[in-house]
Amino acid sequence: MPKGVRSLGILILAAQLCPALTIYSTDFEDGSPGWTGGVRQSASGAPVGIGLSNWLYRSDDTSPRLALNLGSLPAHSNLELEFTFVAIDSWDGTTTSCCTDDWLTARVNGAVVWNQAYRNFGSLPPSGAGSLLSAGIGAAAPSDWFYNGSHTDSAWLITVTVPHDASEALIEWSVNGGGWQGGDDESLALDNVRIRIDAVIPEPATVFLLGGALVGLGLIKRFRRA
Repeated sequence: MPKGVRSLGILILAAQLCPALTIYSTDFEDGSPGWTGGVRQSASGAPVGIGLSNWLYRSDDTSPRLALNLGSLPAHSNLELEFTFVAIDSWDGTTTSCCTDDWLTARVNGAVVWNQAYRNFGSLPPSGAGSLLSAGIGAAAPSDWFYNGSHTDSAWLITVTVPHDASEALIEWSVNGGGWQGGDDESLALDNVRIRIDAVIPEPATVFLLGGALVGLGLIKRFRRA
């Protein structure tokens, strides 16, 4: 295949898809507009260097549900959800002798996209899916960052990509399981929330880019002949 045709194909593909376009990002430093179900609270007790900001969005309800509603999204086919989940106080996972289970669930437009058990209590190390940023349990790293002084806290960075092409996205974080002890004993918090999509450039822009590519290829060909 001629180099010009290969280059044109690459340009057309690039004109159609723009991967990882960030459409929303917050660390709650400037408040929590658009959020429901929780309160913005200080995270000043967290360890330095694990990536938490000075503020969290937190709920200690008996049935916590943190929600963010985004609208007027550009055309896309996938949505990437990235966030820091903070397990505050005695999350029991599925392996402690008391008060299990504790599961973190994330939904996009009602569909479950993340459902994992997390443990942050007892003599065993923390467990749960994602990248553990800091362990607040065990003799090697005891850490009570904030709120209930009788229990420790841990944080995970979580990223999940799901098929999504709707113009709106209602994103919800909740807790399920028979062991949930919402209140002073257990609570759910988020930080550093980022939403990305693989945006599709609208057709007029695609045509414009394609025209520019054809002109560029023509100029290159003319230059080579000269």
